Amino acid sequence: MLNIKILLVPDLEKLTRLIAQSKGKVFLLQQNRTLYDLTEENANMDFLKEEVRNRREIDIYLSEKEDYFRFIYYFLAAKQRED
Repeated sequence: MLNIKILLVPDLEKLTRLIAQSKGKVFLLQQNRTLYDLTEENANMDFLKEEVRNRREIDIYLSEKEDYFRFIYYFLAAKQRED
């Protein structure tokens, strides 16, 4: 699995849409070191929002390489809009 360490989420709503559109599985590494599947049909996106607000950084794991590049593009595009 591919890992992305996220230090800042520029647009949480766009991130949740990106997760919903992912080709493979997207997991959030919880503080107890277990993986929470964000792509499950009943996944609680409020949980993701809470984790983003309460933690300094979050780790996302992706099962598909195609998704990795889409996530990286999301963060790079957001960074360019800030500058």
